[in-house]
Amino acid sequence: MSVERGYCEGLQNMIPTAVSEVIETLFKLILGLGFAYGLMYHISDMYDKTGMIFGTAYENSRQAASAALPFIAAAAILGSSIASAIACLYILISGKIKGDSVTNQMLQRDTITDPTGATAKKLVVCCLPIALISVIMTFANMIDMLTVNPCIKTAMKASPHTFDSLLSDKLTTDMLPNFIYGSYTGLAVTVFGLVPTITAMFGKSILPSLAESCAKNDKKAMQSGLTKMLIVTSIIAIPAGMGIAVLSEPILRFLFGGRETEIQVCIIPMSILGIAVIFLAIATPCFAILQTLGKPHKAIIIMLAGGIIKLFLNIILIRQPIINISGAAISTLVSEVFICVLSVRSVCKMTDLKPKVSEIFVKPTYAAIMCSVTAILSHETLTKIAHLQINHRFVTLFSIGIGSTMYFFCLYLLCETPKNIVNYIFSKKNPQNP
Repeated sequence: MSVERGYCEGLQNMIPTAVSEVIETLFKLILGLGFAYGLMYHISDMYDKTGMIFGTAYENSRQAASAALPFIAAAAILGSSIASAIACLYILISGKIKGDSVTNQMLQRDTITDPTGATAKKLVVCCLPIALISVIMTFANMIDMLTVNPCIKTAMKASPHTFDSLLSDKLTTDMLPNFIYGSYTGLAVTVFGLVPTITAMFGKSILPSLAESCAKNDKKAMQSGLTKMLIVTSIIAIPAGMGIAVLSEPILRFLFGGRETEIQVCIIPMSILGIAVIFLAIATPCFAILQTLGKPHKAIIIMLAGGIIKLFLNIILIRQPIINISGAAISTLVSEVFICVLSVRSVCKMTDLKPKVSEIFVKPTYAAIMCSVTAILSHETLTKIAHLQINHRFVTLFSIGIGSTMYFFCLYLLCETPKNIVNYIFSKKNPQNP
Protein backbone atom coordinates (compact mmCIF):
# COMPACT_ATOMS: atom_id res chain seq x y z
CA MET A 1 0.00 0.00 0.00
CA SER A 2 2.83 2.40 0.81
CA VAL A 3 4.43 1.71 -2.57
CA GLU A 4 1.15 2.39 -4.38
CA ARG A 5 0.62 5.60 -2.38
CA GLY A 6 4.14 6.78 -3.16
CA TYR A 7 3.67 6.05 -6.86
CA CYS A 8 0.47 8.11 -6.99
CA GLU A 9 2.07 10.93 -5.00
CA GLY A 10 4.99 10.92 -7.44
CA LEU A 11 2.45 11.61 -10.18
CA GLN A 12 1.14 14.55 -8.08
CA ASN A 13 -2.07 12.70 -7.28
CA MET A 14 -2.71 12.80 -3.51
CA ILE A 15 -6.31 11.54 -3.69
CA PRO A 16 -5.57 7.77 -3.47
CA THR A 17 -3.39 8.37 -0.40
CA ALA A 18 -6.02 10.54 1.28
CA VAL A 19 -8.95 8.21 0.56
CA SER A 20 -7.05 5.06 1.55
CA GLU A 21 -5.93 6.65 4.84
CA VAL A 22 -9.52 7.63 5.65
CA ILE A 23 -10.72 4.10 4.83
CA GLU A 24 -7.94 2.55 6.91
CA THR A 25 -8.63 4.77 9.92
CA LEU A 26 -12.39 4.27 9.75
CA PHE A 27 -12.14 0.48 9.56
CA LYS A 28 -9.52 0.41 12.30
CA LEU A 29 -12.04 2.16 14.52
CA ILE A 30 -14.94 -0.09 13.54
CA LEU A 31 -13.15 -3.44 13.34
CA GLY A 32 -10.56 -2.84 16.06
CA LEU A 33 -13.08 -1.80 18.70
CA GLY A 34 -15.73 -4.15 17.33
CA PHE A 35 -13.54 -7.26 17.54
CA ALA A 36 -12.22 -6.27 20.97
CA TYR A 37 -15.67 -5.66 22.46
CA GLY A 38 -17.13 -8.72 20.74
CA LEU A 39 -14.46 -11.03 22.12
CA MET A 40 -14.68 -9.41 25.56
CA TYR A 41 -18.39 -10.17 25.81
CA HIS A 42 -17.83 -13.69 24.42
CA ILE A 43 -15.12 -14.41 27.02
CA SER A 44 -17.29 -12.97 29.80
CA ASP A 45 -20.18 -15.19 28.77
CA MET A 46 -17.84 -18.20 28.50
CA TYR A 47 -16.51 -17.63 32.01
CA ASP A 48 -19.98 -17.14 33.51
CA LYS A 49 -21.14 -20.45 32.04
CA THR A 50 -18.08 -22.66 32.48
CA GLY A 51 -15.66 -20.85 34.82
CA MET A 52 -13.00 -21.26 32.12
CA ILE A 53 -11.46 -19.19 29.32
CA PHE A 54 -10.50 -21.18 26.23
CA GLY A 55 -10.13 -24.36 28.26
CA THR A 56 -8.28 -22.89 31.26
CA ALA A 57 -10.03 -22.58 34.62
CA TYR A 58 -9.58 -19.51 36.87
CA GLU A 59 -10.39 -19.11 40.56
CA ASN A 60 -12.02 -15.68 40.39
CA SER A 61 -13.18 -13.04 37.96
CA ARG A 62 -10.10 -10.85 38.51
CA GLN A 63 -7.76 -13.61 37.34
CA ALA A 64 -10.06 -14.31 34.42
CA ALA A 65 -10.14 -10.67 33.39
CA SER A 66 -6.35 -10.46 33.51
CA ALA A 67 -6.01 -13.63 31.44
CA ALA A 68 -8.49 -12.32 28.87
CA LEU A 69 -6.54 -9.13 28.12
CA PRO A 70 -4.02 -10.66 25.66
CA PHE A 71 -6.85 -12.25 23.65
CA ILE A 72 -8.80 -8.95 23.56
CA ALA A 73 -5.67 -7.04 22.49
CA ALA A 74 -5.03 -9.61 19.76
CA ALA A 75 -8.60 -9.17 18.51
CA ALA A 76 -8.13 -5.40 18.31
CA ILE A 77 -4.87 -5.83 16.39
CA LEU A 78 -6.55 -8.32 14.03
CA GLY A 79 -9.21 -5.70 13.28
CA SER A 80 -6.48 -3.14 12.61
CA SER A 81 -4.68 -5.53 10.25
CA ILE A 82 -7.88 -6.26 8.31
CA ALA A 83 -8.48 -2.49 8.04
CA SER A 84 -5.06 -2.06 6.42
CA ALA A 85 -5.85 -4.91 4.03
CA ILE A 86 -9.15 -3.24 3.04
CA ALA A 87 -7.37 0.07 2.39
CA CYS A 88 -4.71 -1.73 0.35
CA LEU A 89 -7.41 -3.50 -1.68
CA TYR A 90 -9.09 -0.15 -2.36
CA ILE A 91 -5.93 1.51 -3.66
CA LEU A 92 -5.12 -1.48 -5.90
CA ILE A 93 -8.63 -1.67 -7.39
CA SER A 94 -8.80 2.11 -7.76
CA GLY A 95 -5.50 2.09 -9.65
CA LYS A 96 -6.75 -0.63 -12.01
CA ILE A 97 -10.03 1.15 -12.72
CA LYS A 98 -8.82 4.76 -13.00
CA GLY A 99 -5.31 4.12 -14.27
CA ASP A 100 -2.31 6.25 -13.44
CA SER A 101 -2.70 8.96 -16.13
CA VAL A 102 0.51 7.80 -17.86
CA THR A 103 -0.32 7.33 -21.55
CA ASN A 104 1.52 5.39 -24.26
CA GLN A 105 2.35 8.69 -25.97
CA MET A 106 4.02 9.91 -22.78
CA LEU A 107 6.08 6.72 -22.56
CA GLN A 108 7.13 7.02 -26.20
CA ARG A 109 8.27 10.62 -25.65
CA ASP A 110 10.26 9.61 -22.55
CA THR A 111 13.93 10.31 -23.16
CA ILE A 112 15.23 8.29 -20.19
CA THR A 113 16.99 5.17 -21.45
CA ASP A 114 18.67 3.90 -18.28
CA PRO A 115 18.78 0.09 -18.11
CA THR A 116 16.82 -1.69 -15.39
CA GLY A 117 19.97 -2.55 -13.45
CA ALA A 118 21.09 1.08 -13.28
CA THR A 119 17.63 2.17 -12.14
CA ALA A 120 17.58 -0.53 -9.46
CA LYS A 121 21.01 0.60 -8.25
CA LYS A 122 19.78 4.20 -7.97
CA LEU A 123 16.76 3.05 -5.99
CA VAL A 124 18.90 1.06 -3.54
CA VAL A 125 21.35 3.96 -3.10
CA CYS A 126 18.42 6.33 -2.48
CA CYS A 127 16.38 4.01 -0.25
CA LEU A 128 19.09 2.87 2.18
CA PRO A 129 19.70 6.32 3.70
CA ILE A 130 15.95 6.94 3.92
CA ALA A 131 15.50 3.59 5.68
CA LEU A 132 18.34 4.55 8.02
CA ILE A 133 16.49 7.80 8.83
CA SER A 134 13.49 5.72 9.92
CA VAL A 135 15.75 3.66 12.20
CA ILE A 136 17.22 6.84 13.71
CA MET A 137 13.74 8.27 14.28
CA THR A 138 12.80 5.07 16.11
CA PHE A 139 15.97 5.35 18.19
CA ALA A 140 15.12 8.96 19.04
CA ASN A 141 11.68 7.86 20.23
CA MET A 142 13.32 5.17 22.36
CA ILE A 143 15.48 7.67 24.24
CA ASP A 144 12.67 8.58 26.62
CA MET A 145 11.78 4.92 27.10
CA LEU A 146 15.38 4.10 28.06
CA THR A 147 16.08 7.11 30.28
CA VAL A 148 12.89 8.40 31.94
CA ASN A 149 12.27 5.52 34.37
CA PRO A 150 15.79 5.22 35.82
CA CYS A 151 16.18 9.01 36.00
CA ILE A 152 12.82 9.40 37.78
CA LYS A 153 13.93 6.75 40.29
CA THR A 154 17.10 8.75 40.92
CA ALA A 155 15.06 11.93 41.42
CA MET A 156 12.74 10.12 43.86
CA LYS A 157 15.70 8.91 45.92
CA ALA A 158 17.11 12.45 46.07
CA SER A 159 13.81 14.03 47.14
CA PRO A 160 11.00 11.55 47.91
CA HIS A 161 8.57 14.19 49.20
CA THR A 162 8.50 15.98 45.83
CA PHE A 163 6.32 13.18 44.46
CA ASP A 164 4.04 12.68 47.48
CA SER A 165 1.11 14.48 45.82
CA LEU A 166 0.91 11.72 43.19
CA LEU A 167 0.82 8.81 45.62
CA SER A 168 -2.43 7.07 46.58
CA ASP A 169 -3.74 3.68 47.65
CA LYS A 170 -3.70 2.51 44.04
CA LEU A 171 -0.42 4.21 43.11
CA THR A 172 2.54 3.14 45.22
CA THR A 173 6.12 4.41 45.17
CA ASP A 174 7.31 1.42 43.14
CA MET A 175 4.68 2.07 40.48
CA LEU A 176 5.31 5.81 40.22
CA PRO A 177 8.16 5.91 37.61
CA ASN A 178 6.17 3.76 35.16
CA PHE A 179 3.06 5.82 35.86
CA ILE A 180 4.84 9.14 35.18
CA TYR A 181 6.41 7.83 31.98
CA GLY A 182 3.11 6.35 30.79
CA SER A 183 1.24 9.59 31.53
CA TYR A 184 3.84 11.66 29.67
CA THR A 185 3.90 9.48 26.55
CA GLY A 186 0.19 8.65 26.56
CA LEU A 187 -1.09 12.21 26.98
CA ALA A 188 1.49 14.94 26.32
CA VAL A 189 3.48 13.18 23.58
CA THR A 190 0.28 12.08 21.85
CA VAL A 191 -0.92 15.69 21.52
CA PHE A 192 2.63 16.76 20.61
CA GLY A 193 2.60 14.48 17.55
CA LEU A 194 -0.63 15.77 16.01
CA VAL A 195 0.59 19.02 14.40
CA PRO A 196 3.75 17.61 12.73
CA THR A 197 1.59 14.87 11.20
CA ILE A 198 -0.39 17.57 9.40
CA THR A 199 2.60 19.68 8.31
CA ALA A 200 4.44 16.58 7.06
CA MET A 201 1.77 16.37 4.36
CA PHE A 202 2.94 19.70 2.95
CA GLY A 203 6.45 18.36 2.59
CA LYS A 204 5.10 15.24 0.93
CA SER A 205 2.84 17.17 -1.44
CA ILE A 206 5.65 19.43 -2.64
CA LEU A 207 8.04 16.55 -3.41
CA PRO A 208 6.86 15.74 -6.97
CA SER A 209 7.03 19.35 -8.21
CA LEU A 210 10.31 19.89 -6.35
CA ALA A 211 11.81 16.76 -7.90
CA GLU A 212 10.71 17.99 -11.33
CA SER A 213 12.29 21.41 -10.73
CA CYS A 214 15.45 19.73 -9.46
CA ALA A 215 15.65 17.50 -12.55
CA LYS A 216 15.28 20.58 -14.78
CA ASN A 217 17.73 22.53 -12.59
CA ASP A 218 15.08 25.26 -12.31
CA LYS A 219 16.23 26.99 -9.13
CA LYS A 220 13.60 29.72 -9.39
CA ALA A 221 10.78 27.16 -9.32
CA MET A 222 12.49 25.29 -6.46
CA GLN A 223 12.81 28.46 -4.39
CA SER A 224 9.20 29.41 -5.07
CA GLY A 225 7.93 25.98 -3.99
CA LEU A 226 10.07 25.94 -0.85
CA THR A 227 8.92 29.42 0.14
CA LYS A 228 5.29 28.41 -0.23
CA MET A 229 5.85 25.27 1.82
CA LEU A 230 7.59 27.15 4.65
CA ILE A 231 4.88 29.83 4.75
CA VAL A 232 2.02 27.33 4.94
CA THR A 233 3.85 25.22 7.53
CA SER A 234 4.54 28.26 9.72
CA ILE A 235 0.99 29.57 9.41
CA ILE A 236 -0.30 26.24 10.78
CA ALA A 237 2.48 25.22 13.19
CA ILE A 238 3.16 28.47 15.06
CA PRO A 239 -0.40 29.19 16.32
CA ALA A 240 -1.04 25.50 16.99
CA GLY A 241 2.14 25.16 19.05
CA MET A 242 1.53 28.33 21.03
CA GLY A 243 -2.08 27.33 21.59
CA ILE A 244 -0.99 23.98 23.03
CA ALA A 245 1.54 25.79 25.24
CA VAL A 246 -0.90 28.27 26.82
CA LEU A 247 -3.93 25.96 26.95
CA SER A 248 -2.17 22.75 27.94
CA GLU A 249 -4.36 22.06 30.98
CA PRO A 250 -7.73 22.80 29.28
CA ILE A 251 -6.72 20.71 26.25
CA LEU A 252 -5.67 17.78 28.46
CA ARG A 253 -8.96 17.97 30.38
CA PHE A 254 -10.88 18.21 27.11
CA LEU A 255 -9.22 15.12 25.61
CA PHE A 256 -8.55 13.03 28.72
CA GLY A 257 -11.19 14.11 31.24
CA GLY A 258 -11.34 12.01 34.40
CA ARG A 259 -7.62 11.10 34.42
CA GLU A 260 -6.78 13.76 36.99
CA THR A 261 -3.45 12.45 38.29
CA GLU A 262 -2.12 11.86 34.78
CA ILE A 263 -3.18 15.36 33.75
CA GLN A 264 -1.32 16.88 36.71
CA VAL A 265 1.83 15.07 35.59
CA CYS A 266 1.54 16.37 32.03
CA ILE A 267 0.48 20.04 32.32
CA ILE A 268 3.97 21.61 32.45
CA PRO A 269 5.65 19.12 30.07
CA MET A 270 2.92 19.66 27.50
CA SER A 271 3.31 23.45 27.68
CA ILE A 272 7.00 23.00 26.86
CA LEU A 273 6.22 20.50 24.10
CA GLY A 274 3.79 23.02 22.62
CA ILE A 275 6.74 25.28 21.74
CA ALA A 276 8.73 22.27 20.50
CA VAL A 277 5.83 21.45 18.15
CA ILE A 278 6.62 24.58 16.11
CA PHE A 279 10.20 23.55 15.40
CA LEU A 280 9.39 19.89 14.76
CA ALA A 281 6.57 20.81 12.38
CA ILE A 282 8.88 23.06 10.33
CA ALA A 283 11.75 20.56 10.33
CA THR A 284 9.65 17.55 9.23
CA PRO A 285 8.96 18.67 5.64
CA CYS A 286 12.55 19.94 5.39
CA PHE A 287 13.79 16.37 5.87
CA ALA A 288 11.61 15.21 2.98
CA ILE A 289 13.08 17.99 0.85
CA LEU A 290 16.67 17.01 1.74
CA GLN A 291 15.86 13.50 0.58
CA THR A 292 14.41 14.82 -2.67
CA LEU A 293 17.50 16.94 -3.29
CA GLY A 294 19.61 13.79 -3.01
CA LYS A 295 21.15 14.63 0.38
CA PRO A 296 19.52 12.22 2.84
CA HIS A 297 22.85 11.86 4.66
CA LYS A 298 22.48 15.45 5.87
CA ALA A 299 19.17 14.55 7.48
CA ILE A 300 20.83 11.51 9.11
CA ILE A 301 23.63 13.62 10.60
CA ILE A 302 21.23 16.30 11.87
CA MET A 303 18.90 13.76 13.47
CA LEU A 304 21.76 11.85 15.08
CA ALA A 305 23.15 15.06 16.56
CA GLY A 306 19.67 16.02 17.81
CA GLY A 307 19.20 12.57 19.37
CA ILE A 308 22.55 12.81 21.18
CA ILE A 309 21.60 16.24 22.56
CA LYS A 310 18.28 14.86 23.82
CA LEU A 311 19.94 11.82 25.40
CA PHE A 312 22.42 13.88 27.44
CA LEU A 313 19.84 16.48 28.46
CA ASN A 314 17.41 13.75 29.54
CA ILE A 315 20.02 12.22 31.82
CA ILE A 316 20.99 15.59 33.30
CA LEU A 317 17.56 17.21 33.69
CA ILE A 318 15.15 14.41 34.64
CA ARG A 319 17.37 13.44 37.58
CA GLN A 320 16.67 16.85 39.15
CA PRO A 321 13.65 16.39 41.48
CA ILE A 322 12.28 19.89 40.86
CA ILE A 323 12.33 19.29 37.08
CA ASN A 324 11.71 15.50 36.84
CA ILE A 325 9.52 14.60 33.81
CA SER A 326 9.59 18.19 32.51
CA GLY A 327 13.26 17.50 31.73
CA ALA A 328 12.17 15.15 28.93
CA ALA A 329 10.08 17.95 27.42
CA ILE A 330 12.91 20.50 27.79
CA SER A 331 15.39 18.15 26.11
CA THR A 332 12.90 17.61 23.28
CA LEU A 333 12.52 21.37 22.84
CA VAL A 334 16.29 22.00 22.72
CA SER A 335 16.77 19.06 20.36
CA GLU A 336 13.98 20.19 18.00
CA VAL A 337 15.29 23.78 17.91
CA PHE A 338 18.72 22.44 16.94
CA ILE A 339 17.27 20.09 14.31
CA CYS A 340 14.97 22.77 12.86
CA VAL A 341 17.67 25.43 12.53
CA LEU A 342 20.11 23.03 10.85
CA SER A 343 17.54 21.48 8.50
CA VAL A 344 16.18 24.85 7.34
CA ARG A 345 19.73 26.17 6.96
CA SER A 346 20.73 23.11 4.89
CA VAL A 347 17.72 23.41 2.59
CA CYS A 348 18.29 27.15 2.07
CA LYS A 349 21.99 26.63 1.40
CA MET A 350 21.43 23.83 -1.12
CA THR A 351 18.80 25.78 -3.06
CA ASP A 352 20.32 29.28 -2.64
CA LEU A 353 17.04 30.27 -1.01
CA LYS A 354 16.98 33.50 0.97
CA PRO A 355 13.93 32.99 3.19
CA LYS A 356 11.51 35.85 3.61
CA VAL A 357 11.81 36.02 7.38
CA SER A 358 8.97 38.51 7.80
CA GLU A 359 6.50 36.51 5.71
CA ILE A 360 7.53 33.07 6.97
CA PHE A 361 8.18 33.66 10.67
CA VAL A 362 7.57 37.19 11.98
CA LYS A 363 3.98 37.78 10.83
CA PRO A 364 2.66 34.32 11.81
CA THR A 365 4.45 34.61 15.18
CA TYR A 366 2.92 38.01 15.94
CA ALA A 367 -0.54 36.78 14.95
CA ALA A 368 -0.03 33.59 16.99
CA ILE A 369 0.91 35.60 20.10
CA MET A 370 -2.30 37.62 19.76
CA CYS A 371 -4.21 34.37 19.21
CA SER A 372 -2.71 32.78 22.35
CA VAL A 373 -3.35 35.82 24.55
CA THR A 374 -6.95 36.04 23.35
CA ALA A 375 -7.54 32.33 23.90
CA ILE A 376 -6.13 32.25 27.44
CA LEU A 377 -7.97 35.44 28.47
CA SER A 378 -11.23 34.06 27.06
CA HIS A 379 -10.75 30.79 28.93
CA GLU A 380 -9.91 32.48 32.23
CA THR A 381 -12.84 34.91 31.92
CA LEU A 382 -15.38 32.17 31.23
CA THR A 383 -13.94 29.96 33.95
CA LYS A 384 -14.26 32.73 36.56
CA ILE A 385 -17.95 33.22 35.81
CA ALA A 386 -18.82 30.68 38.49
CA HIS A 387 -22.56 31.26 38.57
CA LEU A 388 -22.79 30.14 34.94
CA GLN A 389 -22.43 26.36 35.00
CA ILE A 390 -20.61 26.13 31.68
CA ASN A 391 -19.19 22.80 30.58
CA HIS A 392 -15.38 22.95 30.59
CA ARG A 393 -15.18 21.35 27.14
CA PHE A 394 -17.38 24.07 25.70
CA VAL A 395 -15.20 26.71 27.36
CA THR A 396 -12.09 25.19 25.79
CA LEU A 397 -13.65 24.98 22.32
CA PHE A 398 -15.00 28.51 22.59
CA SER A 399 -11.61 29.85 23.68
CA ILE A 400 -9.86 28.09 20.80
CA GLY A 401 -12.46 29.49 18.39
CA ILE A 402 -12.03 33.05 19.69
CA GLY A 403 -8.25 32.70 19.50
CA SER A 404 -8.43 31.38 15.93
CA THR A 405 -10.65 34.31 14.94
CA MET A 406 -8.10 36.74 16.37
CA TYR A 407 -5.33 34.91 14.50
CA PHE A 408 -6.93 35.27 11.10
CA PHE A 409 -7.93 38.86 11.88
CA CYS A 410 -4.28 39.67 12.65
CA LEU A 411 -3.19 38.01 9.40
CA TYR A 412 -5.74 40.19 7.63
CA LEU A 413 -4.28 43.33 9.24
CA LEU A 414 -0.82 42.19 8.20
CA CYS A 415 -2.04 41.99 4.58
CA GLU A 416 -1.97 38.20 4.75
CA THR A 417 -5.65 37.51 4.22
CA PRO A 418 -6.75 33.90 3.79
CA LYS A 419 -7.44 34.66 0.12
CA ASN A 420 -3.93 36.00 -0.40
CA ILE A 421 -2.46 32.99 1.41
CA VAL A 422 -4.31 30.58 -0.86
CA ASN A 423 -3.26 32.55 -3.93
CA TYR A 424 0.32 32.64 -2.71
CA ILE A 425 0.37 28.88 -2.30
CA PHE A 426 -1.27 27.84 -5.55
CA SER A 427 -0.67 30.60 -8.08
CA LYS A 428 2.42 30.96 -10.22
CA LYS A 429 2.61 34.67 -9.61
CA ASN A 430 2.36 35.83 -6.04
CA PRO A 431 -0.41 38.37 -5.41
CA GLN A 432 0.60 41.86 -4.52
CA ASN A 433 -0.21 42.91 -1.00
CA PRO A 434 -3.00 45.53 -0.81
